[in-house]
Amino acid sequence: MSLPIARLVAAAEARGLSPVAPILLSTDGGVAKQRVNIIVSHTEPVTVVAPLDLLWINPASNTTLRRVSRASSQAYTHTWTDATEANFWTPQIWDEPKPADQPYQELNRNVGNPFFLDTSDINAVNQDGGTMTGPLGLRVGASIDVYAENEAVPKSLVKKLTDTAQAVAASVNQQLGSIRSQLTALRTRMTSAEGRITTLENAETGPGGSTPSYKFQQVEAALEWFIEHNLNSTSIVAQIYLATGESVVPEEMESVDVNTYRVTFAEARAGTAVLVGIR
Repeated sequence: MSLPIARLVAAAEARGLSPVAPILLSTDGGVAKQRVNIIVSHTEPVTVVAPLDLLWINPASNTTLRRVSRASSQAYTHTWTDATEANFWTPQIWDEPKPADQPYQELNRNVGNPFFLDTSDINAVNQDGGTMTGPLGLRVGASIDVYAENEAVPKSLVKKLTDTAQAVAASVNQQLGSIRSQLTALRTRMTSAEGRITTLENAETGPGGSTPSYKFQQVEAALEWFIEHNLNSTSIVAQIYLATGESVVPEEMESVDVNTYRVTFAEARAGTAVLVGIR
């Protein structure tokens, strides 16, 4: 396991580290998750109130030291030794009076603790880069547009989007079903019209070489045409024409009796009906 030096320096920089502003941090680590105090400073931290064996990270010289004595040494005001994985997480002791609020201070500056810290301070769950357990509480935005590409989206928003898409798909499918039904009805009416035309073309001629027929004129537009044809037959083939000359297929056509025929439209129509009695 490597020491979290880079992350501690990054956390200190996020708190305003500068050559004249050192940053005191606390972090938990090691096998026993021991909390230790670390100062990130460009100069030797002589006056800081901290345990005797304070850890000092010097970003200027890229060194990490552990204080072993407040007595002066050849290079420093105090005596320091290299910090290693073996001694980095060693419990620290106080040789001077500990501040009464020391536990609060350590909690306040603890790297990896969710309290009193901005998420920009560190880029990992803890200094070891471990994994989280338990559910995550994601923020809930008003729409998908407020989320960044690398941001997790809550299940509630995903469900809202999918429900909307499913509702639209169901509506479209219903409309397509209606269109299919209308097309089927139109095909049926066209087939019926083609059959009547064929019947007219193949109708047998009556006595005297003529086919019994009757032409009816509907002057005023009406929803129903009642046609008295006197063809003495219920087997009638009818062709309907609007006043414009256009051939149409009504909603319904039927024989009322042997001499009466009824034509029904969806809206009032005027025009002409040609009826042929089939023998």
